[in-house]
Amino acid sequence: MSNISVYVDDVTHQPVYGASNADLRRFHDKYEGHDDGGDDGSPLGHPTGAAARHGRAHTRRARDLQSKRHHLRELQEWEYTTAITQRRWANPGPVGLLGFGMTTILLNLHNSGHFSLNTPIPAMGICFGGGAQLIAGLLEWTRGNTFAYVAFTSYGAFWLSLVCVWMLPNASTGGAPAVQPGNQYFIGIYLSLWGVFSFFMMLCTLRMNVAIFLVFLTVTLLFLLLGGGNMTNNATALHAAGYEGIVCGSLALYLGVAEVVNEVWDRTVLPVVPMTQLLGWFGAGKHGDDSAAAHAATPDSGDAAPKKISGE
Repeated sequence: MSNISVYVDDVTHQPVYGASNADLRRFHDKYEGHDDGGDDGSPLGHPTGAAARHGRAHTRRARDLQSKRHHLRELQEWEYTTAITQRRWANPGPVGLLGFGMTTILLNLHNSGHFSLNTPIPAMGICFGGGAQLIAGLLEWTRGNTFAYVAFTSYGAFWLSLVCVWMLPNASTGGAPAVQPGNQYFIGIYLSLWGVFSFFMMLCTLRMNVAIFLVFLTVTLLFLLLGGGNMTNNATALHAAGYEGIVCGSLALYLGVAEVVNEVWDRTVLPVVPMTQLLGWFGAGKHGDDSAAAHAATPDSGDAAPKKISGE
């Protein structure tokens, strides 16, 4: 019997013997992808269906893989766009400034002798001076603004504590008050401590702008005058503190309105005068110091002022 060599896709197979070489060639053709149209009903015709199913499955896998790659590309583009797009946060500073300023004006209209201590003052102290400032401070915390966070939450807590000083002695339902009213000297110490706190906060504003510096300068003087007047029982000092407090509240009110107006109009309508500009007027600013202070005063820096204490 002669030797027969079978060639499939240029691959030479070993010679085979016998009459079954045609079936063997058909076997090689089907599994190498060269179907010669043999009978599907033969025992060797079954792989044709398996190969077709395998081809369809391969096509589905390729299509699924292409779809996944497309979705992955879209996700990567979205992540990149999100990463390079700067998120715009609302500035909570004006709310805190307005709450502080308006409540301070109301209280010091009483301190200056124009009005008695009646309901609007503690109501403003709880809702606007206390609550609104606390909320503004927490929002500044989410923005990473340490100075504004400390200032707003602290002064918001001050207003709430002051209302408690007024109201707790009257909160008892029995014959004797649950909390004894503070004597005037002790209240003077309480107010003086807030003056010390305000003084150190004022030192931080030397790198910000003139408006916020004046707010903290006047609030420091206000607390010290109120503290000294209460400790010495000096009515003149208390009345002077009342007028000085009206100035302090007006400055805070101006700064809060300036922040809103300047942002809405996207230009300086109500100036707050950056400290670097003030130093430039007096010829005292050095290039290095100016650039460092300007960086601290810009809204994009981590030290952006409480009340958006920006230099703009």
